[in-house]
Order: sequence, then structure tokens, then C-alpha cells
Amino acid sequence: MPFTRSAIGTIHELVNTEERACRAYPYRSLLDAGVHLSYGSDMPGEATFDPLLSIHYTVNRSGPERIGPREALEAYTLGSAKA
Repeated sequence: MPFTRSAIGTIHELVNTEERACRAYPYRSLLDAGVHLSYGSDMPGEATFDPLLSIHYTVNRSGPERIGPREALEAYTLGSAKA
């Protein structure tokens, strides 16, 4: 099951290994380091423009970089406002 989408498709299809896939999009590490995440749905080439689907992929991904629903929602709202 894919855990997130990127500009070039499902990350599992790109990296071919679970070990590498779990390190892609290091949202948890960035938050823990104090970085403010800013999500958007208008990036050219993204697989989806649906913010709720993107939040779903972020929250339900496998591996240590998963973040919570509130953190993902804040990245789309407060994080984008701060950016």
C-alpha cells in the first residue's frame, strides 16, 4: 500500500525498498527539529490536488516519519499561513 504521493508518483514505485521509502518525506524529523511544515495542494506535478487525501497519506503512512492528524491539518492551515 502506498504511504504518500510525490510529484513523480507513488514513492514505493520510485525507491523500490521499504527501508528507503520510510526515510522519504521526513515530516516527523522536521517537526521534532522545530521546522514549521507548510503543505499545499497547488504544486505542479503533484499526484493529487485534494488536501484531505494528502493528509490521509501523511497520517496513514508507514514508518517513523508519520505525523498525527492535527499536525497534518496544521501544516495545511497554520503552517501555510506562516509561510
